[in-house]
Amino acid sequence: MKKFLLIFCLLLAGCSEPVNETDEYSLATIESADILMLESFPVQVNVNVKGYLNNGCEKIDEVFSERDEEIFKVFITKKSEGDVCTQALVPFEENVNLDVYGLDEGNYTVLVNNENYGSFKLESPNK
Repeated sequence: MKKFLLIFCLLLAGCSEPVNETDEYSLATIESADILMLESFPVQVNVNVKGYLNNGCEKIDEVFSERDEEIFKVFITKKSEGDVCTQALVPFEENVNLDVYGLDEGNYTVLVNNENYGSFKLESPNK
C-alpha cells in the first residue's frame, strides 16, 4: 500500500506545472498624461503618458486602450521578473493613439490606469 501511495504522489507531482512566483502583473505608476489633438482631418488624438517602474526588474507588459461611450480608458501594465533587481526608479514614456475615427461631436474623458487625466472635445463628427 505504501508503494502505491508513493507512486500516486509522484504522478501527481509530475502533473503540475512549475509556477514562477516572482512574475507579477499590475498597473504601472503614472506621473502625467497629456492629451494631444493633432490638427488633421479626420482628427487624431494621442495620449502622451509618463511614469516610472519601481525597480530594474519591472518591464512594461501591455499598453492598450478601450472606449466605453464617452470615456477612453488607457491601461499600461507592468510585469516584474527576476529576484535580484536594481533599486532605482526607471522612467518610461508611452504614446497611445486613441481610436476616434467615426465618433460624433462631443466631450470625451480620458482615464489612464483608472485615473482621470482630462478630456477633449470633438467640434464635429470625425468621419
